[in-house]
Formats: sequence, C-alpha cells, structure tokens
Amino acid sequence: MSIDTEPPLPNTEPPLYNPNAPPLYNPNTQSYEVGPPGAFVPPTYTPIQMQGNSGVITVQPSETVYVQNRNPEDHYLILSVVLSIVCLLFGSWCALCCTIPAIFYAIEARDAEVRGDRESMRKNHEMAACLNVVGFITGLILTILSIILFVFLLI
Repeated sequence: MSIDTEPPLPNTEPPLYNPNAPPLYNPNTQSYEVGPPGAFVPPTYTPIQMQGNSGVITVQPSETVYVQNRNPEDHYLILSVVLSIVCLLFGSWCALCCTIPAIFYAIEARDAEVRGDRESMRKNHEMAACLNVVGFITGLILTILSIILFVFLLI
C-alpha cells in the first residue's frame, strides 16, 4: 500500500465562477443539479416543523436553524392592570404596593420570553403571579374591613 506524498500543484483549485458551466438550477424540474467540482450548490430547505412556540428549519447539508415565534404570553399583565384599577377604585391603596410591581414583573417576563431567556422569564412570571395573589388577598381583606367598619359606623 503506497501513499501519494507529492505536494499539491500551485493554483490547481477550480475557479469560483465559470461562465461556461451548465446551470445548477433546472427550471423545468424544479431541482438542483450537481455542478462541476468547486461550484456553488445552493442548500435545500425542508419545511418548518412547528413545536409549540418554536419552529425548526433544517438546511441541508449541515445546518439546523431554530426560529422562535415572537408571540409572547401575557404573564399576568392584564390581571395586574385590572387588579390595580380595582384596588384604586375601591380604595384599597395598600394593595397597589403589590399590583403595580406585578405589572413591571409581568413586562419583564414577557421581554425575557422574547429574548429567549427562559430562566429569567420563569422567575419574573412567578413573581408577578405571587404579587397578584398577595395584592388580591390584601385588597379583598381591606375591602371587607372597610365595609364592616362602614356598617358599624352607621349603627
């Protein structure tokens, strides 16, 4: 068994562009043909495979590109705004100390989801949920206490 040890000849690479080369794309068959050595062959694409909020595009021969749909979740943003308005209208302003920060955590969770930062999204999502629960309970207790106090003042 012999190994060819001759050094490669200088400038023996094929040219990058050959105007006399046959076309690589045949419009009649809608497919790519293999061209001369060293010619550019465009990659083939497979359809997007959607998995929940993310899609996978496979580019042949070697790349896989992950595409994320930019439709972020709500992360309790609407709940935080509604609770803040309800607390403001019913006079339980102490609950606003929980619901207003919940709005900011919900916005941060949504932004982290768009960035793809799953850990930060999860932490901010949980914090917004906890603050909304505490704000709701505080607002409910303060509203009940104010009704009871109002009733006893009328008697």
